[in-house]
Amino acid sequence: MTNVDDTNANSEHLDEAAFTDIVAGTASKKFVDQAFAHIRNCPRCEMRLLEASGDLETCRAKPAPSGWGMPVRARSKTGLGGLVWPPRRRLDFRLAIPLALAAMLLVMLRIGLPRRHPSETHPYWIPATGELHQLRGAHSWDADSTFWQGLDAYEAHNTGRAAELLQDAKTTGGLEDLRRLYLASSLINAGQGQHALQLFDELKIEDLPAPWRADAYWMKFQVLAGLNRSAEAEKLLDEMVAWPGRVGDLARTARAAEQHH
Repeated sequence: MTNVDDTNANSEHLDEAAFTDIVAGTASKKFVDQAFAHIRNCPRCEMRLLEASGDLETCRAKPAPSGWGMPVRARSKTGLGGLVWPPRRRLDFRLAIPLALAAMLLVMLRIGLPRRHPSETHPYWIPATGELHQLRGAHSWDADSTFWQGLDAYEAHNTGRAAELLQDAKTTGGLEDLRRLYLASSLINAGQGQHALQLFDELKIEDLPAPWRADAYWMKFQVLAGLNRSAEAEKLLDEMVAWPGRVGDLARTARAAEQHH
């Protein structure tokens, strides 16, 4: 994403020039509004904006280069409660406004934005399993070629293509449950959590074969957390932290990160 005003701030990640203009206060109000609409739903750009703000804070902590400003006579100031504060380094005036704006941005990000659950930070892809390839060999006639092409696109992490193919695929029997599961996963990774949750509601997750059952519960938890349905998400997480295996490990990591925050 560039920092020009007519940029669609919701379509791509912000670039370095955009972050610089935002924290320096040189971006237009229109662009800042667009950028924050994107940042609210993009952990990567939210973190980068915080880093850009932090860079300016670092500048304040460094001594000004020689020749900047007039010499300052060393003296101490008495603060609240009689505490003695050490002399402050002279801050170049050109940094004063950006630093004030950076502080404001930090407040906006830490208070104004919805708090994300740790599980929302990374996409989750159902690991490739030998069982899936066995199904393809034994049940190839229970699904059309579009279904198998959709699974190929999914294993290549081609989110849009996988969702498109799996949406249109024709399946029968147990493969219909797998079609909905892989479609739901594709939609989650495409940011369409509400649609994915509808698919999970149609599934009887407890009836899925073992290799996919735990993955389905983990992804449903991700959707619930992403939609701020915290009570349901926490109840599911409470169950998963006791499970052995990969999904249990993911749940325990999420719980530990949650407690840390």
